[in-house]
Amino acid sequence: MVKQGDRVACIKTVIMDTGAEAFTRGKFYESEFDGHLTNNQGNKEHGVYIIPSDSDEDKEWFGTHFRIMKEEGGELGTMGVKETIGKLNYELDFGFITQIAERMSKNKDKYPPYNWQKLHNLEELKQALFRHVLAVMDGTYEDDGREFGHLEAIALNVMFLNYHAKKNK
Repeated sequence: MVKQGDRVACIKTVIMDTGAEAFTRGKFYESEFDGHLTNNQGNKEHGVYIIPSDSDEDKEWFGTHFRIMKEEGGELGTMGVKETIGKLNYELDFGFITQIAERMSKNKDKYPPYNWQKLHNLEELKQALFRHVLAVMDGTYEDDGREFGHLEAIALNVMFLNYHAKKNK
C-alpha cells in the first residue's frame, strides 16, 4: 500500500478513461496521502487502486505499474533508479543477433570485412532477399548448413539495404 511520503516510480504508463496520461513510465511520483499519488494533472488525491480493497487483483495492477522506492522502516531503498522517458528500450533477441554475426563470420572467406557497405548493385541484393523470403514462405528455414539460415540472410539483407537507403537518400 502506498503511504503518505512514499516516492513511487512508474514502470508502465497509466491512461485514464478520458484518454489522458495519469502517470508516465519513467517518472517519479510522491504520495501526499495514504493510497494516493499526485498524477500528471496535479491531482493530489488520485487513487492508485490499492485502497480501499487491497485485493490481490489491485495489488497485481499496482505492481505492474509502480515500484515504491522505500524499504520497510521508512528508509530510502538502496536500489538505483534511472529516468527512462524518451530513451530507447532495446528489447531485442540478442541470441538472434549472435546468429547473424555467426552467419557473417562464416562468409568471411568469401567477402572482406564490411564488403556489404561497398555494394553497388542493390537490385541483386533485393533479389537475394526475395529468394530467402520465398524459401521461408515455403516453410524452409535451413540454408547454407544453418538451421535458420534463411531468416539470418533476410535480416542481413535488410540491414544492408537499410544502410544503402540511408546513405543514398
